[in-house]
Amino acid sequence: MSKPKVRSIGEPRKAAPGEPSRTTGTIRTTKNMGECSMNSKDLRKTKRGVVIAAVAGLLSVGTAIASGKVEVMHWWTSGGEANALNVLKEALNSQSIAWEDSAVAGGSGTNALQVLQARVASGNPPAAMQMHGEQIKTYADEGLLGDLSEIATAQNWDVVMAPELQRFAKHDGVYVGVPFNEHRHNW
Repeated sequence: MSKPKVRSIGEPRKAAPGEPSRTTGTIRTTKNMGECSMNSKDLRKTKRGVVIAAVAGLLSVGTAIASGKVEVMHWWTSGGEANALNVLKEALNSQSIAWEDSAVAGGSGTNALQVLQARVASGNPPAAMQMHGEQIKTYADEGLLGDLSEIATAQNWDVVMAPELQRFAKHDGVYVGVPFNEHRHNW
């Protein structure tokens, strides 16, 4: 069996037929997720949108929910942030789904994203991950995010979610993330 090709960091992703050529340059992975690396300085800064995204690959959101628990990796660890997360945890618990907390301390999620990369590379991604908007595109381009269409349709996200937030929550017209906070950088 041939070994899957692994792109080097910064090597352009091959464009699909008819797709304009572009460079993702931020993540490399094998099809079986045996290796993953991302250079955070290459990630574009976003002005809007922090979202929580389902990380697929070896684990889908549906599988996690069916098990009655969802592991959520995040970096909201300070007092006020933890209080905000408790609201989300309680909402999930009210639906008989246990929130399995995977908090990783460190400003702006830098440490959490490094832990995510290692978890994806080892084939053990969390069911959900807090990410900044543009990071979702990076992981979605690599096919690492789950399809949230079923819940998006049931809850009418196309109508109730601002188009500006849909830009971060969707990839190729499919919901792969859920906005739970909106903010702007101060610079």
